[in-house]
Amino acid sequence: MSRSVMVPAGAEAVLYFYVELEEDDEWFWDDLIANIRGEIRSEDESFTVEEDWIGREGRVIIANQIVRIAISEYCGVCSLAFVPTDEPDEDVWEPLQTVWEEFAAEWSKQFAYKVAKKLPGIGIGLLRRVGAFSNGEAVYEKVG
Repeated sequence: MSRSVMVPAGAEAVLYFYVELEEDDEWFWDDLIANIRGEIRSEDESFTVEEDWIGREGRVIIANQIVRIAISEYCGVCSLAFVPTDEPDEDVWEPLQTVWEEFAAEWSKQFAYKVAKKLPGIGIGLLRRVGAFSNGEAVYEKVG
């Protein structure tokens, strides 16, 4: 059975892109993540660098109190997943706490849209997931 790039459970938005990685090309990967973090922080300074994992393959690279953003790669196809946090911090306005899940989900989608507009500026061409075969292998097309 084939497989595709991992997307964490609970992701409200996912951006896909392709990179050509050489074996043990850690410098390129580290630079790529640093550039993505820089673009995200330039859009919203509330994000901080985070080093964590979602599942076995989703590396959380940056987060704020609303969303965690994780990257995963498989055969050069990368996913940048926007996963809302489960619960708000204590200092969140009380009426917002009752609708937190809906708020965080919608905010994640809107923020992913903003990030998608910035990634081509650092040389990342986005892909759209068209579908998947019954064996799990996915098909993508270039965006734009």
